[in-house]
Amino acid sequence: MSYTPRSADVYAYDPALPPTNVPIVSGATAFDCPQTGNTFIMIINEALYYGNRLDHSLINPNQVQSFGIPLWDNPFDETRHVGIESKNIFIALKAKGTKLLFDSRAPTEQDLATCLHVDMTSKVPWNPGTVQLGKVSAAHEDTEDHVDNPRSNEAELRQLDPIMQGMNTNYSRYSDGRVPLEVITGITPDIMEYMDFTIYGWVYYRTDGALGANEIGDISWGKNEIPPQLMFDLELEDAEFKCSFNKLIEAENVDDGMLQGTTETDDINTQNYVNMEIGLRRGQEGELQRALVRRQIVDAEGSPIGVASNNQLLDTRQYEVEYEDGGTEIFSANLLAESLLAQVDEHGHKHLLMEEITEHRSNKKAVKKQDGFYSLKRGTQRRRHTTAGWDLYVTWKDGSSNWIPLKDMKESFPIEVADYAISKDIQDKPAFAWWVPHVVRKRTQFLGKVKSKYWERTHKYGIRIPKSIREAIKIDKENGDTLWQDSIQMEMKNNRIAFEEFDGDVEKLMGYKKITGHLVFDVKLGENFRRKARYCADGHKTGAPAALTYSTVVSCDSVRILLMIAVLNGLDLQCADIQNAFLTAPAIEKCYMVAGPEFGDKEGKVFIVRRALYGLKGSSAAFRSHLAETLEELGFWSSTADPDVWMRAAVKPDGEEYYEYILCYVDDILCMSMKPLECYDGRLDKLTSYWKYHY
Repeated sequence: MSYTPRSADVYAYDPALPPTNVPIVSGATAFDCPQTGNTFIMIINEALYYGNRLDHSLINPNQVQSFGIPLWDNPFDETRHVGIESKNIFIALKAKGTKLLFDSRAPTEQDLATCLHVDMTSKVPWNPGTVQLGKVSAAHEDTEDHVDNPRSNEAELRQLDPIMQGMNTNYSRYSDGRVPLEVITGITPDIMEYMDFTIYGWVYYRTDGALGANEIGDISWGKNEIPPQLMFDLELEDAEFKCSFNKLIEAENVDDGMLQGTTETDDINTQNYVNMEIGLRRGQEGELQRALVRRQIVDAEGSPIGVASNNQLLDTRQYEVEYEDGGTEIFSANLLAESLLAQVDEHGHKHLLMEEITEHRSNKKAVKKQDGFYSLKRGTQRRRHTTAGWDLYVTWKDGSSNWIPLKDMKESFPIEVADYAISKDIQDKPAFAWWVPHVVRKRTQFLGKVKSKYWERTHKYGIRIPKSIREAIKIDKENGDTLWQDSIQMEMKNNRIAFEEFDGDVEKLMGYKKITGHLVFDVKLGENFRRKARYCADGHKTGAPAALTYSTVVSCDSVRILLMIAVLNGLDLQCADIQNAFLTAPAIEKCYMVAGPEFGDKEGKVFIVRRALYGLKGSSAAFRSHLAETLEELGFWSSTADPDVWMRAAVKPDGEEYYEYILCYVDDILCMSMKPLECYDGRLDKLTSYWKYHY
């Protein structure tokens, strides 16, 4: 169609071949619609023109989607056909191996003059390094195709990483027995790191602890799936070691001399059991009844009865609990903890057994019956799969009752909910009609496989978890304490270093992106049920940095080798964890925010984010770079074989020369030296207000 004054250097996969300079043009291909017989001229702007060297055309789906044209390329999405959905035409795509294609031809002069032209890509110069893809709507009401909202869900992209790694290193029948990565690069991929891990391995670990990133190399795992190689078998250790290990894992001993500024302390005498909701056995038949911990029992002088301990099973303090019928009993803390831990999962969420469903309700978000279907391009009618706007009032076997969203009840009690819907004659409502008939037909199979219990999400270890600052304040007022507010104040005081107040006009903040933040609340089991608040930036509102966005970690092989070296050279080991690690590094992203109520009297003021807040996409990489600079200042240099192994020359007291080593796993540090504490040399305090030492 036309040439642009620009061209692009195209590099081959074989580095031995020179780059090819290809002109950038606006090209066209003709598509004959099989349904209508009409011909459409598909205009591809910002295309690379190879002349007659190719017998087909390649379309970049990212260019099409960034222009706002829906390109549905997921063959497993049953709600849509695979194809390109322009305003004027739907082009069905057919699969051939891993490729999606459609038939087109070179347009004639008459085609170009008489047929409808459809722009498939933008005329704006295409720069794949800066483009932001967007979600596209299924139906277009405007005169032009458009983009609704930015799509930058980092969690979704991260979930695709292991899949893409598997595709790169697994056999493909379309590549003559070779893996895709080898076809592209010509190099056989190294899978040795995958051989380091067993399928199953029993480990002991603290569920509230953090070992840093969730991946080593190309291998990813969930939050609580720590590789067995990072652990040891406690059952094989002697009694003395087990005693020391239990003391360490159950308590956090920090030397007061190491503390500077505000720290997260663990006061074992805090009344963290008060206002805890728990199910207790009562009566001769041992019926499970709901109870609330009201107060701690004290003697005549006001001193607590019993001995406090960080180990919940050794805590003998006494508490008064009140049942729903008004009766009270006194229990020791260890009995309360034992009952509580038997009723929750590994994340502290309590499971509830259902008695019956008594009521239902819906709000304006519920889909109306006349809107229960949607149409595809070809006119096919499909039911809407949604449960939005519906709640069920449920009575539980412990005597409690509350409103539960239909989506949760459907997953936990599908048969009971289906029976209830039929008994109330609401099975034809859009929220039920798309799944109730299937459950009824498959009743026998469901009865054998479903786990009929609901995991309570509003509480953790029997303690109500707020979802906002307003709710945290409300809970504290109801409980007559300030535990949640104290956790918020402590967190925001530690995070204050990350913000710089800005008094000027925000319009002058050129290049800065406005973001928001939120607080995440938690209860720490290993710290005597301490309330915890964590301030996180809404990093999904910023674009992805051009460089790396993650922190590298030391490999398992390096740890094994250096532990052997430490033993052979008689070196001592010292582990340390950096508090608020990311806040020690400058932020990569340029962003600002308007302070919310968590900032106290600063609410409404504009702050520039100067430090790598948790939640920002580049925070991990920023901290890794800052840590590397600090270690270099201390005289360490990074190993060529493993960049997270740092070393420097040292001399033993007897004059023998050796190397000191520091191994980095994000914010967890392992030092190997004759004098590991002196190895830090006191200059790493620029990274953190204090170090937590673990012996």
